[in-house]
Amino acid sequence: MPQPSHPPSLVLLLLTCCLCILPDIQTFRADEATGWIIASDVEGTANNVTFVNTEVKADRFYNSGFYGSSTIIANVEAGHVWGGHEVFDRSYFGLANNPSLKLNAAPDPEFSPQLGEYDYHATMVGHVLAGTGHIGEGDLGVAGMGMAPLADLWSGAIATHFHSNGSFTISNESFLTPYVGFFEGIAEGTPDVINSSWGFSGAGNSSVTQIIDALASQNATVASVTSAGNSGPDPGTVGEFANGHNSIVVGALEAASTPGEVMGPTDFSSRGPVSFYNPVTDELIENARVAVHIAAPGENMFLAAYLGDTGGLTGHSITEETPSTDLYFSYNMSGTSFSSPVVAGGIALLKDVGKTFEDLSNTPEAMDTRVMRSVLMAGALATPGWDNGQQVIDGSTVTTQALDFATGAGALNLDRSLDIYALGTSNLPGTNGGEITANGWDFGSLGLGTWNDYVLDTPLEPYSELTIALNWFLHREFDPATLELVENTARFSDLNLEVWSLQADSFHQRIASSESLYNNTEFLRIVLEDGGSYGFRVLFDDIIYDDTSGFLTEDYAVAWSMVIIPEPVTLVLALILLSVTVLCRPRRRK
Repeated sequence: MPQPSHPPSLVLLLLTCCLCILPDIQTFRADEATGWIIASDVEGTANNVTFVNTEVKADRFYNSGFYGSSTIIANVEAGHVWGGHEVFDRSYFGLANNPSLKLNAAPDPEFSPQLGEYDYHATMVGHVLAGTGHIGEGDLGVAGMGMAPLADLWSGAIATHFHSNGSFTISNESFLTPYVGFFEGIAEGTPDVINSSWGFSGAGNSSVTQIIDALASQNATVASVTSAGNSGPDPGTVGEFANGHNSIVVGALEAASTPGEVMGPTDFSSRGPVSFYNPVTDELIENARVAVHIAAPGENMFLAAYLGDTGGLTGHSITEETPSTDLYFSYNMSGTSFSSPVVAGGIALLKDVGKTFEDLSNTPEAMDTRVMRSVLMAGALATPGWDNGQQVIDGSTVTTQALDFATGAGALNLDRSLDIYALGTSNLPGTNGGEITANGWDFGSLGLGTWNDYVLDTPLEPYSELTIALNWFLHREFDPATLELVENTARFSDLNLEVWSLQADSFHQRIASSESLYNNTEFLRIVLEDGGSYGFRVLFDDIIYDDTSGFLTEDYAVAWSMVIIPEPVTLVLALILLSVTVLCRPRRRK
């Protein structure tokens, strides 16, 4: 059977980068912004500024003193993040500039003339991840503050050669060195999250994708986050790198016109359905699954400008012999390349909390990627037009799609995810389910043909919205010594998710189910119009393929959130009363 082990010796890859045209890039200095100094996302004009950190509800972390300081974020793409820009200055905190570590393969003078170069695109992505901003007053300022400004940022570079059309070339060694090093850990430690803002076209069956899936499943505490791509609204446009199963794939949302507004997907954000690859049979099933898990802001970014004549800007007219340390690209930077680090930085904030809270720091599963993905998805908000294919069959709401093709579970909301992660049920004893609060997560295990039940400890009010996310791994193994995928280690399980009403503390009637066949995630967002007692069930229904011996169980993470929404009649009545109040308001005398 086919078992591709590593990338071909030279592969041309296309960046999922910003949508600007390089010669048209405009820059300015922070002191020219007339008081308009922004964090990592802006839109409109100087009089209409929106901070991406606030849009995804990260302020609660900062107000509680969590800036990612206990975490390490690795960014891997074509070139390195340039730490000479002011947004990476951490001197006030007694820390060296980010990135604090750079990793790439040893350059080959004949075949790798540009390996390890600084790059403008990587620098912008690094800004979103961990820019600390202007610290002229000795504090974290609003100039350039990224998602996790005090996290250690590591940089990995894979391009052996940059091309003028925005593409680049890699080799086996240049690709494997940073990814194997960061996933498996190096002398300086192991990152908490790896961001990958690059991709190329494909159907999910490349060795690159399979290796990342293998490394992610073997190193479950290292979350892999990647951008969906910028190939537009047509179905099936998600890039090859994002066609894997074990990363967190991020789509882009439009820039908000009003702070706090939940926006829909951008026109350029790639979306599903995508193919499912069976490595045991070498079968490719088209349009079989959803790739995108969540979405985050991705339009009109204002980001640090690296203008050196290296990396993606080699030979362009806008380069400078000595790159300026205080230039910014004006607010027209857009792409899923920047949505992905928003989510990766959000994971760093969550893990910063997890390493501090005693209940979480003593729970190894709290750092698991399956938990992170479930917590983020369960906390997400439905985007306009959100549709995961739910339909009513014999009185029960059923989806075989699980997620929205463009935004997955919806818009990133770190405030809700924090409630789920740290303030509700946090990993029940054992691995068999149990009684739970209205928000929380659990790490469980199942044998084929069995199920675990979760029972909400308090009856729900009418019109409660229950959101549940279930995630598990596609299993592969990669040998770092031989740099090969290991034979006979491929397996993929089919788990399902169900919501039930309870009667006399027993599961009585199935209300809803998510039962996709080729996703390794199941998701439900349902409104329970009737109050009462409810629970949900995780089932190990089938094995899609198994090339191993002795496979008995499947580990999973599940997270859930419950909110009460206004009853439709009550909402209509309130609007009528508001209209009457406005119409009956007396006129002001002149």
